[in-house]
Amino acid sequence: MGTPEISYAYALAQRFTKSAIALVETARRTIPLDGETRPSSLLPTVVEDHGRLHCFYGSHTTDVDMDLIVPYVVNASFALELYLKVLLYLESGKWRRCHQLHGLFNELSTDSRRAIEQCYSQQIKREPAYESIRATIQRDTSLKEFDWDLGHVLASISTAFERYRYAFEGDVCSFVGFWELKTALVGRIDSLWDSRAS
Repeated sequence: MGTPEISYAYALAQRFTKSAIALVETARRTIPLDGETRPSSLLPTVVEDHGRLHCFYGSHTTDVDMDLIVPYVVNASFALELYLKVLLYLESGKWRRCHQLHGLFNELSTDSRRAIEQCYSQQIKREPAYESIRATIQRDTSLKEFDWDLGHVLASISTAFERYRYAFEGDVCSFVGFWELKTALVGRIDSLWDSRAS
């Protein structure tokens, strides 16, 4: 799968993804979700609203367990950062030293951005739960303009890794769309790796 560094970075991103999911599974044990099993119900949608965090599992609103949400967001956002850096390395042969997801995404080639946006959008359109989550966020918070658009999501989660590492300072942000963005990034990585191998 390419050079040892890129293989290690990709494996590390997968490990951080697994760690994030393990944290969510621990948190979910105390939340009744009526048997929902979609990624939109398994992983939390964390929304910051005037300094207060709201946590949504599917269409259910729960109190935020910061002991679990903070490490979840740190692990998940770092995984996304690593996936983006692997993609950039596949395209340019160079590593980037940046934590901002939006900036890393914008450095990708037009073809990669387009493929990721298409995969991400298909996931959102295919699953009606996203509309339900959006409606719940708009009902339960002051965020009346919440949208699953990839540009909006990237802008809101771009600095999550940095901000949640210092969550004790109280400056956190929303963290939404992890699974959907991860799925789109992994799909693009796999397609580029496959094309390089042939």
